[in-house]
Amino acid sequence: MFSLFDPTAYENMKIVMEGLLYDKDLAGQISIIDRNELINTAKLSRTFEITFQDRESVKASCTFIMQAALENLAAELHPALLSEKLSGCMISIRFSFSQKNEPEQTAGIDRLMKAIWGENRSITQTVSYDPLRKPDTVQNITEITFGRLIYEDQIDDLALLSDHMAECLRKLEDVLF
Repeated sequence: MFSLFDPTAYENMKIVMEGLLYDKDLAGQISIIDRNELINTAKLSRTFEITFQDRESVKASCTFIMQAALENLAAELHPALLSEKLSGCMISIRFSFSQKNEPEQTAGIDRLMKAIWGENRSITQTVSYDPLRKPDTVQNITEITFGRLIYEDQIDDLALLSDHMAECLRKLEDVLF
């Protein structure tokens, strides 16, 4: 039997990351600009997103995304299923910004992301622009994924993750313009 008031790993990790980022906001390091908590009733999944910018510049934004699917929540709420290895969350981080329409700048962004996040992370840049114009700048969405579940016993790593996100925003300023 489980208690209706026993928070899940998803809830605990969401609260910790939220607290870390709001503390950075209160300290004047970042500005939180958006927050979404979504429940997909068709797939019985949950998604938490929180977006922020560096307090000194609004050129780039960072979105922390945490997702728990039905099998992740069920594995935790029903231990009799013996699927403890599924009781975690998927985490991804998305940076959004405008950049010069130059391959060298895109390569510089890739080098920066790998220097901060490591070579073993999946780092994907998606660049978009109006093909009917020859734009000087393009929109870039860079996403970092970890390719595995993050578990509640790794909750202390969220502090380091929040520091890396803020550092990446600061260093993007040097690369962008």
